[in-house]
Amino acid sequence: MRAFKWFVVLIVVAWAGSPLTVTPRAQGPIAAFHAIGDLPGGGFTTWIKDATRSGGVIHAVGGAVARVTCPTGAPCASTDTGILWRSDGSALRVLPDVVSTSFNPPVTASAITPDGAYIASTARDLNTSTTPASSILRAVRVETNSLTNLNLSAFSPPLTISAGAVAISTSGSILYGRRSGRGIRFDTSDSTNVLIPLVCPGVNLQCPGTADNFNPVAERGSSADGSVAVGSSFNTTTSNQRHKAYRYVHDSGVTAIPLLPGGSFNDALAVSPAGDLVLVTGNSAENPNGEAYLYSASTGEIQRLGSPNAAWRPGPRATIPGGMTADGSVIAMTFSGNDGQYAYFRNSHGWFHLTSALGANGVDIAADGWNLETLQIQGMSSDGTLVFGSGEHNGNTDGFVAEFAPGTLASFNPQATPPVSTAVVGVWTFVDAGDPAPTDPDHVVVFTADGVYYHIEGEPGEPLAGFERGLYTFNGSEVAITTLFDTNGSTGMSSDSGVTYQGVIVSGDTLIVDGQVQAHRISGSPGSIVGGWVGGNPTEAHNSFLLAFAQNKYFAVIDFSDGSQSEVGTYTWNPLSHELIATVGGVVDTGNFVTPSADGLGLHVLGDDGDEFDLARIIDPATIPAITNPQLSASGVAGQAFNYGVTATNVATFDATGLPDGLSINSSTGQISGTPAIGGQFAVTISATSAR
Repeated sequence: MRAFKWFVVLIVVAWAGSPLTVTPRAQGPIAAFHAIGDLPGGGFTTWIKDATRSGGVIHAVGGAVARVTCPTGAPCASTDTGILWRSDGSALRVLPDVVSTSFNPPVTASAITPDGAYIASTARDLNTSTTPASSILRAVRVETNSLTNLNLSAFSPPLTISAGAVAISTSGSILYGRRSGRGIRFDTSDSTNVLIPLVCPGVNLQCPGTADNFNPVAERGSSADGSVAVGSSFNTTTSNQRHKAYRYVHDSGVTAIPLLPGGSFNDALAVSPAGDLVLVTGNSAENPNGEAYLYSASTGEIQRLGSPNAAWRPGPRATIPGGMTADGSVIAMTFSGNDGQYAYFRNSHGWFHLTSALGANGVDIAADGWNLETLQIQGMSSDGTLVFGSGEHNGNTDGFVAEFAPGTLASFNPQATPPVSTAVVGVWTFVDAGDPAPTDPDHVVVFTADGVYYHIEGEPGEPLAGFERGLYTFNGSEVAITTLFDTNGSTGMSSDSGVTYQGVIVSGDTLIVDGQVQAHRISGSPGSIVGGWVGGNPTEAHNSFLLAFAQNKYFAVIDFSDGSQSEVGTYTWNPLSHELIATVGGVVDTGNFVTPSADGLGLHVLGDDGDEFDLARIIDPATIPAITNPQLSASGVAGQAFNYGVTATNVATFDATGLPDGLSINSSTGQISGTPAIGGQFAVTISATSAR
């Protein structure tokens, strides 16, 4: 019998997912973060309310503590002395009182002219004729070179009750202030003052309920020429104060700024130098906790800016600080919740943590002792180069000025980049140090191979859980986080935005930080659905679908342009029928089918509503096997024993299709062996599949 030779051509099909095109994170200009200390002799609390750059020197004003000694280890409740700080190294300067006194009510400076020549401030005046032993506050304009006061409270009509100045025109001739909660305009050219009308001076159809009695002007809330001011009008005696943002035009009166659709209140934070554009916050049907928007008085148009964290509100509401550039292209403000507050800014690319922009430019304020959950932005310069406010610094409330090169905040738009070390890629559940890997995690963190992270948290009893999405880098020892989208307050990774953590090591399926096990990886075999799966393109905003399966709990994120939400529930999955039964908030959801691909790297999801998704398993790319045979061909003789070894990197399971009868592959070793029954030429596809 004639023996036939046969020839095997091995064709390797390697699954690696769709290639992603990403832009490397650019090295931006250097930023600086100036911490403003306190005055000697008092407690330690400093606020910065305004800042400008003139002659290459930053001039910042605010308040500090000089007369009060705070309890040991506790910051003072407020400041009692106006201050002027300069970046040229000169000492912190105390702003003068009208009359020197030993009394210490809250005093602060609120605004400074662009050239640094004049300050809108508050000073003390002891009025013994009407209220002995009581300290009265006076609105003043301070001339910075001589540190002399112009007492605005002496203008006609003279003010005999407390007042303060909070905004100032470019020339320093017009100032705005507050007289017992009422907005007031001061004109230094004729030494007069005028009360700003209330939005609702009485009750009518447009103003139901209670008439307004307060209408304070927003700090720095004046146009360049002083003809326009903005603020909020409301009644302080009602339990449910209905704030009404207003725009005041001198000699024309007050106009209420429109609410957002479904909204019930709004507040004006800042106005452009031209007086037309107003930065406003208010609630809406989409954001009941509040969001930011721009209002143009000339066109009546509203530009909605949304919220960086749907779980939080703009504020704190007592002050609602914030600011914007002259054209409104960049805004900066604070959002807060019951568990903290964070400094944010927004440009045409979206919302970002201020610490992210600092970190991208080499400034890690957490490493310098700043508590990121206490940062409060008071405002920003009209050119977008200075952002100022206060925060907890080494246990005390400290003022700050963040300095950026021109255009840095306007152009900030970090892009996803694959991490240098991909060992962290996968799904992790964080635990207390030393605890074993939990089988019932209450939150997971997912790191993808393209430099995107997700954090999902919640309990099965909560139909909608919270999540966040952002970018990360990992070089094998350092992790840096940049949060881009957040719905769950300070929970998760957002509290670390812009911070670089050192001492991070991945050892197999454990993540070790500073020598302690902090997290465990959730992994599944090719035949299971356990692990992380992603569809769409996470590197693009609102274009991804994420599923993470633990042993009996699942975490999901649907983040598309028409809406974003997350979900946490329990599940059972039948590996034969592929039916997945999910339980969320006590509601059982059937009719879902989840089918993994043969190689374990793909997942097809068919929902009970008919929606279909194809997802890819999230695994460390370094663990994806590659066939390493130098020659992918072999020959043998029909009827005679045959052996051919397939070799690969990071192998877990081998497979081969198209083999001639009589041959088979050992899935563990990759050895093709047996006795071919027939001769011919055969195209054989081999694969090596990772276990993770």
